[in-house]
Amino acid sequence: MLARLLIKLSIFDLSPQFLGDAIIGEEASGRHGVGLVGPLVGRRVLELGSGTGLVGLTAAALGAQVQLTDRVLALAEHNRRSLSSEARKRCAVRRLVWGDEDSTAALKDRGPYDMIVSADTLYSAGDGTGSAGPDPQSLLAQTIGDLAGPSTVVLIATPDKGSLFLDAMRGQGFELQDLGAEPAVVSARRDALSAAGASPRGEVRVLRLRRAAATDARL
Repeated sequence: MLARLLIKLSIFDLSPQFLGDAIIGEEASGRHGVGLVGPLVGRRVLELGSGTGLVGLTAAALGAQVQLTDRVLALAEHNRRSLSSEARKRCAVRRLVWGDEDSTAALKDRGPYDMIVSADTLYSAGDGTGSAGPDPQSLLAQTIGDLAGPSTVVLIATPDKGSLFLDAMRGQGFELQDLGAEPAVVSARRDALSAAGASPRGEVRVLRLRRAAATDARL
């Protein structure tokens, strides 16, 4: 769903409010983009919980400078080979454990990031291991807070309400917007339903988060 949305962003008329002025820029807002003239060209994109890497690989193919991250990297590293040689140069794969200071600091040094994306990472409030410790949603929120700059746009695609995650993000000063009514999101959701049918987990929500200070600065 989020990968489809990134493709839509390169062909839809976009208002500056969709991703924010920091991402789209005056030259792209309100115009049609084609191929590599869309709003992702040259932007720094970080994907958290990459898994197969589909979202980040799509961003790289659309011209972004991408960091794919996860605890286990085999699938992302394998799928990165499917990119063109030029896109592979723009796409790196790095291990990241949410909440781990060392791996987070290494990625922060490679920023600042224009966009942080994460899909299918809020399904469960537990880590599935039965072990005690911080909840993964809290760790994800902490990691985003550590890596997001003042103008970073965070896009989350999830069928889960993610209440713990969202409460933690608000506690760090982030503002939330549900993008469900945006034309690009509506179109991406329609395409996903046509290709795979309805998700057994329910409708996928696309959420945008930004630091409140970044929003206030544009008022």
